[in-house]
Amino acid sequence: MKVCVVGPVHTDKYFGGVALFTESVADGFLRLGHDVKIITDYANKSTTLKGVPIISVSNNISRRKITTLKKIRKKVEQFNPDILISSLEYSIAFIRRNKKLKEVKRIHFVHGFPSIKHYGFLKMLIMLLLDKLCARYFERIFINSNFAFMINNDIYKNRIDKVINIGLGYDFLEELKNVSEVKNIVNSKILFVGRLVSAKKVDVILSAINYIKTKYGIECELDIVGTGPQEEKLKELAQKFKLKVNFIGNVSPKDTIKFYRNSEIFISLNPHEPFGMVYLEALANGCKIVCPNSGGQLDFLIDYLDRVKFTNAFDYVSVGESIMQMLGKQVQPINSKEIIEKYSYDNVVKKILNSF
Repeated sequence: MKVCVVGPVHTDKYFGGVALFTESVADGFLRLGHDVKIITDYANKSTTLKGVPIISVSNNISRRKITTLKKIRKKVEQFNPDILISSLEYSIAFIRRNKKLKEVKRIHFVHGFPSIKHYGFLKMLIMLLLDKLCARYFERIFINSNFAFMINNDIYKNRIDKVINIGLGYDFLEELKNVSEVKNIVNSKILFVGRLVSAKKVDVILSAINYIKTKYGIECELDIVGTGPQEEKLKELAQKFKLKVNFIGNVSPKDTIKFYRNSEIFISLNPHEPFGMVYLEALANGCKIVCPNSGGQLDFLIDYLDRVKFTNAFDYVSVGESIMQMLGKQVQPINSKEIIEKYSYDNVVKKILNSF
């Protein structure tokens, strides 16, 4: 079967969960014996980790330009796939039908939901309109979590056909395949991985660590992996509280694993996380987890309640007390084989194929 995946890929200019999805789902189809290509706007590499060809149509990130979308559509028509999987604004290229793509089974994969607080009214409206159009022109609309399904289906009234939880990238699974189990380290080190934006509430994490220092006299060390517009403000806050905070910046997926393995607790506080890949990565590498009591991560963390503490992400005292409950807590090692079996893109691809 010929499969075309359209979306962003990891480059020197772009990284993120949707790029991981694009490459990993393509690799998953290839591993199952299908003829696969990725078509995107910009890439500075020619293949994925497993060898799927990546075809780019531009020298820059330009997925919102009509000219770029036309070029992407033309490349897809030339490949003439049996299945097309598209995400984000890339799906605009396929919201009309013609004879060349008449027999193609089209899948629009939704990775979240628009929020007026973080996107603004105009961008939110555009994203909602895109989802409405995709519902008319795509045979299947999939989404990555039950939380995201609820918001899109029940609140925005967008058609969603099925929830398909996404999985760990194959680069992460490579690091786990020869490991039978991963033990949690007890060292009072806390880790955050992600974009430094207001939605992640890293300032609340810092206030919570300061609360622990003030009330309990315990100085936790925090590693922050990632960059973003709030970085300078967060550095100022850490300095004000005189906390042990290491701003690491962006690192490779392999190096991120080292931080997970050397941390006792992983924490992230976005209360409307669509899926929460970082929680899954942290879980797979043995961390105990502090997270909000809402978000897509509930789909999989609910099975590991011995090592997860759900908290009120808006209240630093609650977050601080949740951290204290996890510090020093003895938990069973994570079964790496179980993680690989449950959360690989091999399973994601099988669920996609079984939907037809």
